[in-house]
Order: sequence, then structure tokens, then C-alpha cells
Amino acid sequence: MGKTVPIKELPRSLQDFIKKYPDIWEMYKKLGEACSRAGPIEDKYIELIKLAIWGTRIQYTPFKTHVRLALRNGATPEEIRHAIIQLLTAEGISTTTIAMNWANEVIADEIKKRKR
Repeated sequence: MGKTVPIKELPRSLQDFIKKYPDIWEMYKKLGEACSRAGPIEDKYIELIKLAIWGTRIQYTPFKTHVRLALRNGATPEEIRHAIIQLLTAEGISTTTIAMNWANEVIADEIKKRKR
């Protein structure tokens, strides 16, 4: 199982949900872990797939979470950007540029964290 995002880095609304419903959160996490272990795809690629899915849905929070997870599981910024470019023919330039902007924000934030 790959690296995860600490709860303190999740959006406040999700942190509140986790506090109120910890059993549901644990079951949800276990389902995600089982899905990740269901086949041979490495964690890095699973996260690239997930960021592409969330990018097509223009879902800010899960998209940025999976960009962060992709980085923490070994994806390079170039691989992340390449995955996002794949949105272009399916979702158009607007969605692609939004996703690229969000990814660049996360990448810059992660680079700052590493320098500390």
C-alpha cells in the first residue's frame, strides 16, 4: 500500500466527517486499499489514474489529494502533467488547463515542504 495523506492535510469538511463518523471512514479507507491491491498496478499509476478521473469531474479537493499522493508515491511532476494532458481530447482545453493549474499548485506546495 502506498503513502497516504495525513488527516491534518485533508480539507476541514472531510476532517469533520472523519471525527463524526470514524467507523465509516475506516471502512471507506479499507475499500480503497482493497481496490488498490486488487491487481498489479503500482501505487504511482493508481494515483495518476485517480487524478485523471477527478480531473475529468473538475473536483478540486480529490484531484489535488491524488496529485499529492501521486508525488508521494513516486510520480514526477512531468508524469503528472502528462496524465493531465490526456484530459484534453476527452474534456477539452478548459478542464485541462484548470486541472493543470491545480496540479501546479500542489507541485509547488510539495516542493516547498521538501525544502523545509
